[in-house]
Amino acid sequence: MAKVSITQAAKLSQLSRSYFYKKYINTGLISIVIEDNKKLIDVSELMRVCDHIKLEDVSSSQHDTVIDVVKTQEKDKIITMLETQLSEAKAREMQLRRETQEREEWFKAQLATANNLLEDKTSKKRKKFLGIF
Repeated sequence: MAKVSITQAAKLSQLSRSYFYKKYINTGLISIVIEDNKKLIDVSELMRVCDHIKLEDVSSSQHDTVIDVVKTQEKDKIITMLETQLSEAKAREMQLRRETQEREEWFKAQLATANNLLEDKTSKKRKKFLGIF
């Protein structure tokens, strides 16, 4: 059967965690199983000791876990989608930077050409008159 943590067991029995320890765990009324360095209580043990607990209470906590897993999967999909959009936006930004740089170089070349055209090339050198002018 399912196992719950001590905190979950205390919530299901509607007792504080410290009182649950004091009344059931420290006195040995309920057995604890250790899995992966976590203390767990079998639901059947909890139902044996606390007669006011019903199976619906336990199944609702399991239902909440399933909902949390689904929400986590949805969040993972959203994160993946956002990461894809971010990488596409970065690629577009790099492309725009390249295009802007190319356009700037083209404008500089056009400006240099225009400056060459605007220079006064009509001025002729004066001949010196008697070596003075």
